[in-house]
Amino acid sequence: MNNLSLTLKGSIPTVTVGSKWTAARDVLVLSLADTPAPTDRASLDLAKIALQRAKRMIDDVEEARKEVKGPLLETTRKIDGLAAAAVEPLEAVYAKLKRSVDAFVLEQERMRREAEAIRQSELARIERERADALQEAQKKLERESARARSADTRNAAVDRARASMVEAQSIAQEETSNVALPPPALKLDGLTIGTKWVADVIDLPTLYRARPELVKLEANVRGINAALSAGMRSCPGLLIREEAKVGVRL
Repeated sequence: MNNLSLTLKGSIPTVTVGSKWTAARDVLVLSLADTPAPTDRASLDLAKIALQRAKRMIDDVEEARKEVKGPLLETTRKIDGLAAAAVEPLEAVYAKLKRSVDAFVLEQERMRREAEAIRQSELARIERERADALQEAQKKLERESARARSADTRNAAVDRARASMVEAQSIAQEETSNVALPPPALKLDGLTIGTKWVADVIDLPTLYRARPELVKLEANVRGINAALSAGMRSCPGLLIREEAKVGVRL
């Protein structure tokens, strides 16, 4: 019986963007679109004013977003903490029992595969012996037929060969039916039972040398930026260029 309930007290706020602000934004968008690229100090000053107006609106939205979202984030953190605390006593015992179930399933699967391997080996032996017996019967027939001096003698040899072949087939069928089947795969209502292959990385350089496609290489952006700040201006594998760094102050 589930007696747990997480109760949200109070209403979830409805968030909208005011129509007046949207209209002012659209006017500013058109204004910025019409602002020419700077070619001198005067046009640069016009671009600065346009950028300041846009940044002020952007900052206003960011402040409003934080103001509205802050209490909601705090509420979600409290919900997450409450849920984590509620299941914490269960998770440890759940994980311990789950590990024991996993170990049992893995051992049962190992035993089943071992039994299947033994069965296949036995079936292969039976098939080899059957094929050898049939081949020997055929060779014996050929030898006796070559020595036979009359049709009756040859017919008798054929009959004996056929009898040997039938006997070999019968023995193979009987032995095959007596080969034990492996235990069936585990099935139990309420459990999804199976196995999967997993890998733990124990030596990353060796893995990269053996299978480079299994290793993800990423640039150390922080290290690159630190090297640039320290004066690096060229490096194999990097295209280093200078960009403008312009901040808009209000």
